[in-house]
Amino acid sequence: MAATTQVTVTKAWTKLSDGDCTVQAAYIGDFYHIAISATAPTGSASIKLKLNEPTTFAYKTAVYCKLASNSKRDSAPINIIK
Repeated sequence: MAATTQVTVTKAWTKLSDGDCTVQAAYIGDFYHIAISATAPTGSASIKLKLNEPTTFAYKTAVYCKLASNSKRDSAPINIIK
């Protein structure tokens, strides 16, 4: 059975999941960077998304997220379904 949790994302990398998940921003309009990586990202290899709609990441590895550096917010909640 799927479970929904909410985490607060900042402008630093935050691990959303250790595997497959569906994510959606609680506040629409902000851009987020997403990285699929076994370890915390150290470079700029990421994709930039708005996450206004539920987005599924099914890559069997960790999913990391951070707010875009030009975001007006310092933090924002993200809903995660696993």
